[in-house]
Amino acid sequence: MEESGDTCELTIVIMTVHAVMLESGFVLFDPDSSMRFSFSKKTLVSLNYTLPSVKGIVGLNFEKEAIVGSFVRVVSIDKRSYVHIVDLLMETLKSDEEEDTLSIDCKVLVWWRMIKDGIVTPLLVDLCYKTGLELPPCFISLPRELKHKILESLPGVDIGTLACVSSELRDMAS
Repeated sequence: MEESGDTCELTIVIMTVHAVMLESGFVLFDPDSSMRFSFSKKTLVSLNYTLPSVKGIVGLNFEKEAIVGSFVRVVSIDKRSYVHIVDLLMETLKSDEEEDTLSIDCKVLVWWRMIKDGIVTPLLVDLCYKTGLELPPCFISLPRELKHKILESLPGVDIGTLACVSSELRDMAS
């Protein structure tokens, strides 16, 4: 990626999204050779993923140009929307103070959740829905009205705790 004029920030964004995709059960897929676990030789800023038991493909594009092909869904990730977070993480990592360790862990967790909640889980739900697979057991796959009913039945303390889990729950809890 560095050879293609990439910056450190783009590398961090791509590697983080890639790690969250793998952690969620996705595998890399090269649509040209129909091989799994393969990086495309054309470009490393457009990655294609699938699930082990699925033929559908989701594409992630880290550039502005469109991806053409037979994808279930394509997501374009604008690195500029994540660069400020990467800069914050890099700044915190440079600190030598021990008390910053908790701060670093917290920021990395927030970064991970942001990628998981905003990109990966919606892709997973969409791919499962469109290919007929059973949806993953997650709150996000429930209809909005049902989510509201569930939240209404919870005590305020529990709603406050749920609001810390994801941005979607935080928005719903407010």
